[in-house]
Amino acid sequence: MEGVIKFMEGYRQLYSKMVGEDANLFFDSMINNTETVKIVSYKSIPELKDLIDYHIKKGNKKIIKQCYQNSAETTLDVKDVDYVEGILSYNGLPISHGWNVWKGEYYFDLTLEINERFNEEDEYYKMMVADKERLKELILMLGVWGPFSASHYLNKDLIIPHGI
Repeated sequence: MEGVIKFMEGYRQLYSKMVGEDANLFFDSMINNTETVKIVSYKSIPELKDLIDYHIKKGNKKIIKQCYQNSAETTLDVKDVDYVEGILSYNGLPISHGWNVWKGEYYFDLTLEINERFNEEDEYYKMMVADKERLKELILMLGVWGPFSASHYLNKDLIIPHGI
């Protein structure tokens, strides 16, 4: 967790110079609400495996370096799946990342798993969750698949509380 906090502090310094105190409000919120989550293989849960296999069979390819779009499309297409955004410590390197959660309990990362880069040892730090309806609102409002937290740096009215 210490590496993630340092990562966030670096971003705080950068964005606070650009937008001032609003960036500090956002980063304080994110740092205080960050939660470590355990990622599982979607294949380890039979019902989820069936849903994801059907989603992929329909032509929903998961492209490496497109985690936000991959996660958003999965949320919009698969029942009981929410969008998650946070930090992934990938081989020890913290990166901003998007993944999913099924039924609010089982976190999974299709971007890495489908591309055979999934490692159960990687650490995931959840910062926000958006259900299907909130995700649609964010996509329409901002015109991107994500990351949605980036919009917060520039507009404090878009701060998304943990667990929406």
